[in-house]
Amino acid sequence: YALAADLASSHEFLDQEQVKNLPRLGDETLSVVQRLPGAATNGISSIGPIRGGVANETAILLDGLRLYEPFHLKNFFSPISLLDSRLIAGLDVYSGGFPANYGDRMSGIIDARSVQPPQSRYYELGMSLFHANALASGAFAQDRGHVLLSARRSNLSELSQLSENDFGKPAYSDGFARLQYTFSDATRASFNALLSHDRVTAILDSGAQRADDESSNSYLWATLEHNWTEAVNSRLITSYTSVSGDRRGRVDDPGRRSGQVHDRRAFHVIGLRADNEWRTDAVTNRFGAEVRRLWAEYDYSADVRFEPDFPFDGSPALARQRAVSLHPDGYEVSAYWDSRFEINRRWTIQAGLRVDTQTYDGSDDAEQWSPRLSVLYNVGAKTRLRASWGRFHQSQGINELQVEDGIDRFYPAQQADHAILSLEHGFGAGLDLRLELYHKQYRKVNPRFENLFDPLVLLPEVEFDRVMIAPDGARADGVE
Repeated sequence: YALAADLASSHEFLDQEQVKNLPRLGDETLSVVQRLPGAATNGISSIGPIRGGVANETAILLDGLRLYEPFHLKNFFSPISLLDSRLIAGLDVYSGGFPANYGDRMSGIIDARSVQPPQSRYYELGMSLFHANALASGAFAQDRGHVLLSARRSNLSELSQLSENDFGKPAYSDGFARLQYTFSDATRASFNALLSHDRVTAILDSGAQRADDESSNSYLWATLEHNWTEAVNSRLITSYTSVSGDRRGRVDDPGRRSGQVHDRRAFHVIGLRADNEWRTDAVTNRFGAEVRRLWAEYDYSADVRFEPDFPFDGSPALARQRAVSLHPDGYEVSAYWDSRFEINRRWTIQAGLRVDTQTYDGSDDAEQWSPRLSVLYNVGAKTRLRASWGRFHQSQGINELQVEDGIDRFYPAQQADHAILSLEHGFGAGLDLRLELYHKQYRKVNPRFENLFDPLVLLPEVEFDRVMIAPDGARADGVE
């Protein structure tokens, strides 16, 4: 990753002190990303658009594993992620132009690494307005093995009791465990687990609207690393992911509208990923492949009725009913090759190619080929010029089917091209300047649904202002 960080445009690294010390709401780790150039936020969600994209165009990884929906209260604007700031050693953030080992997202990458406590024994207890948390680590087998345990519980249910208004009871918890063992100087292994559970009741308009949501996330993965020689190393990750949710809601507003929603969904992923690196004096090659087996269950029903003269005088009565039961099943397969050439002291070129394909969507799409190219020119000892171009594809995830809006099929993979030019100069005394220009051209964009007048609602799909936005394309240009 350090090699990619040297060359790839739009890269930021945040260490643990920065993550912990930057002001943020609710001890939220990802809030620090929103303070970087190009990131936006609505003030509530823990992740937002990057460089004109939408929130789901950013992938989040932890210790090499892609995390699906890693948020608490995810049906209520996802204000808290599963990444406890005391657990995270650092974040690599790419807001564009990321190398070929990252894929299936069009805008950004957030690559997080768990902390490595320096002491052989370390314990921590914490209490804040939002959370109670504990962390412990220890060594065994003459420091060849290490264990890290972390747990966190929300205090929001207790805080809600102090409010004069009854807005519900949000409760959530999460935990992380890591077991590492060094077999030899060349071989290391680890087993990781990240678990979470939410139980939320939300109330609006003095009980006229109510939503109950229970969800859980489970990520289990094992990593094996081996150095074949000083110049060749490999990493193998096998994983299992399970995410489930049960959302129930009702609206009872006499004379205006009434309805109910029942949304139960779950999906599971079994994955195997292999990454390799081969270094020579002038060239560094990275290559790998990944295969995922995915299956999901959707069980959705909704029944809503709008009375005459709502929301406007003269509006006719309207009844809307939906019932969907689906079980998509299939595979995702990807492979990449990325090479970095040091031509001389001034010129460095990084070129990569990635291919992705999906079978669960039932479409006849061919593979998505994603070429990437970056050039670095060292103007002087303190000045560097970068230019990069890349094609980025994003498939609709097996967990992203929009059944709540009547969509019962997957859309084709989206596509965006990035062109980036940046200039860096170091003035000394700790002062650096980076000027970056970017152009993003979306040539394939899937329809999405939004609430036209009020996006902050409990049950978006039963509101009268729900609309579909179906652009033919999109463009984002910027200077940072």
